[in-house]
Order: sequence, then C-alpha cells, then structure tokens
Amino acid sequence: MVSNKSEINHGKLKNKIIKVARLDDYWMTPWSDGAFNRLEKCEWTVNNTIYKFKVTGISNNDIEKGNLKKYNVLIIGGTDQFANLGLWKIYNPKRYNTWTKNVKDFIKNGGGYIGHCAGTFCMCKLNDKPKSFIEKLINEASLNITDTKVSTRTALPLLNQLIKGRSPEDLGNAVYVIYSGLNDENPTHEQIGGGPIKFVINKDINHPIIKGYNKENIEINWAGGPGLIPGKKAKTILFYPKEKICELFPVKQWEYIGIGNGGQIGKWGGLAISVLQQFNNDTKLRGILSKSLQDLIKGKISDEELMKSIYENAKNDDEARDVMRKLYKGLAKATDWKRLSENFNIDLHEMSVMVTETYGDGRISLFGAHPEHKIWKGGKIVEENETKNNCLWDSLHRWVDYEYYEDDEGESRPYYWFLCREVAWAAGLNEDELPPVSQEKITICKT
Repeated sequence: MVSNKSEINHGKLKNKIIKVARLDDYWMTPWSDGAFNRLEKCEWTVNNTIYKFKVTGISNNDIEKGNLKKYNVLIIGGTDQFANLGLWKIYNPKRYNTWTKNVKDFIKNGGGYIGHCAGTFCMCKLNDKPKSFIEKLINEASLNITDTKVSTRTALPLLNQLIKGRSPEDLGNAVYVIYSGLNDENPTHEQIGGGPIKFVINKDINHPIIKGYNKENIEINWAGGPGLIPGKKAKTILFYPKEKICELFPVKQWEYIGIGNGGQIGKWGGLAISVLQQFNNDTKLRGILSKSLQDLIKGKISDEELMKSIYENAKNDDEARDVMRKLYKGLAKATDWKRLSENFNIDLHEMSVMVTETYGDGRISLFGAHPEHKIWKGGKIVEENETKNNCLWDSLHRWVDYEYYEDDEGESRPYYWFLCREVAWAAGLNEDELPPVSQEKITICKT
C-alpha cells in the first residue's frame, strides 16, 4: 500500500494525493460505476495541505498481480464481482486464493476497502441460509475478515421462476434494478432503479465520517442493496428508516409467460430461442451452452449444475464468462411477461445500512446504498403497459415525474461530501484531515 505521506510541495502548500483503485471487472452486469471518478473534482485544505483524490480503474488481473500496493483504497461498487469470486472458489480455487490473499494483505497492511451495495457481498456472508445459487455465491465469495452479515434475497432473473418452487419475489431487493431495464447498449430511458432514501444517522457513536453533520437523516441513493447485520466489532453509521422499502417504493411482481399459449412449453421455448439467438454464428460458445440448456429444460439438472457444466466445458474463466454474459442477455430479452396484482414485499426497516470495521491496520466501510449516485425530488415508479414484447431488457417498470437537484455542476449529488469523507477515512486519514461536511467548502474543479 502506498503511504499517505505521498505529498507534493507547491510553495508553502503541500498536495497530498489519496490514490483510489476502482474495480471495473464484473461477472454479467457492468454496474461498476464511473461516478466514483468525480472524486477527482473534489479537493480541500487542512493545515497548509491540499488533499486530492486520484481514481484509477483496475481489473482482477491487477489485483492478482499484486498491484493494490500502489493505492490507498480499493472500491467495489455495484458490480457483481462477488459472483466471480464465488465461482472461482468452486471451480478455480487457485485464482480465488490469489485474489483474496492479495486483498486481505492489502487491508491488513493499512489499505482501505469500500463496498457499496453488491460490493458488500465480497466481504460478508448471508445472515440467512441461501435459497438460490446466486445467494450461495455470496457466501462462497466472502473473505471472512468482517463480523458483519448481509440480509438480502436475490436470484438469476427469469430462471428463478422456471425452477420448481420458486416465485417472482425471489428476486428480492434486486428487483428495483432488474425491472428498471438491463439494456446496457441503447436504453430507451434512464435506468435508475431504487430511489432516494432518508437514512437515519446513528448519533450514539459520533463516527468521524458523519461527525459535524447535525441533522437526523441523510438522503442517499439506494438501488436494491442489502440490509447489514453488524457483528460485535462493527460500528453502525446509518440505519434504514422505519418504513419498509416496499412502502416507500411499491412495485408489482411480474410473471414470465414465454411464447405462444405460455405454460411450461411456452416458457422454456421462449427462453431457449432468446438465449440461443445471442450466440449468432459463434458455434463454439453455443455448443458449450446448448446441451446443458437442454438438460435444464428437461429438469435433469439445476441452475447450479448448469453453471458447473459451463465452467467445466469452457477452456478458461474468460470463455465461461462470455457464455454466461450471452446467457444473461438472452434471459433479459426473453418475452413475454404478465403483470401480477401482488406487490413485492421488501422489508429492511430499521436495519443497519452502513457499518465500518477494521482488519489489521486497514479500515473497511460497508454500505448498502450509493452515495456516488444522483438523487432526485418527487416522482414515482410506474409499471409498464402489458404488451407482447415485455422483457427485462427494456424494463417492466420505470421512474417518472422526478426532478434532479442541482449542485455546482448540475450533478444532483448534494451529499457527495459524504462519499469524500468515507473514502478519506478508509484511506487512513485522521479525523482532523477529513474533508468538511458542507459541500460548499469542497472545491468543485471546473473541467
């Protein structure tokens, strides 16, 4: 890990650079967020020292090569990196052990770790017994260096409805993101999912990250993240409000019905057509999947065994991931869907949403929300009209009638100072070195 004493002298003032590594790799969903880059526009001065952030996108290969020592903080945002870790642990334990050892050593030796939303899954096991293969991967992924556990439900979209005994509600918290559209190529609307939530501040600990902010709550973007069950060593900074998530943002369940007259034939038929279309003329990758997909349709294997077959037949992790990404795209584009009368029941009320821990000399911040993302005023989630072309790729619901706040650059992130303090704290800065609470006192560098 680089020293926080990395300073550059400019006359009487010194520049102290906080070097931030943002993990850009993912399994199937490219939700690693460029919004963290805005940290570079923030600077503040304490005792003749100008503090600045330098953000660099890194890959899993960088971590495996030991390159984390170049940085002060590692951030894993909304990316599904946990799935990579879980699958490596099962099918490529050598790679899992290398990655996890390097991250553990980085933190133990004084590096910081920040996990937002799904980034918490790389550190925490589930509080409850896993019910889906994706939930199992969360448990497999955990580095086992924190006491905190996560409370969430999630599953592979669409497939979760076709496996015996599953229901639409198994998507859990992730429904807000998945139903808002998975089109990452040319979306027809802003896919924002979730919504702004006024999280309740834990006044009992007066944590350095929030110290000096005297209000009862702070409004931050939430996009399907987990509740946190803090261990004995953890310190809760923020709680979910007393209302259930489903009361704040009510959304309907949708049932996949497939093609023709629906039923099992229509559902599996629609899925098979949509998935295989994603492979076009790539006969090699199509061959890796087609036999396993047929066995899944016939009920001979489970979704977990489907993943196993893909990884066993691919030549390496990258080829297996290519197959999985095409499978995921096929799931997202499969039509048709029917809106049900039942709402999702998402209940995280009064649970912890942000906690901090330490490991060795390093600091860890786990947050089920996204202070790096925009928030907005007003609006509501509305369900899409039922057509013959409903699919997860386009969306089953969306936000309407909302209005963004404006800060110095019209970025609608009035509490970005909170992220600045979180990252600076994780980097090992002392309390008197942290950026100020009021955003107006942080310089927003014009570009």
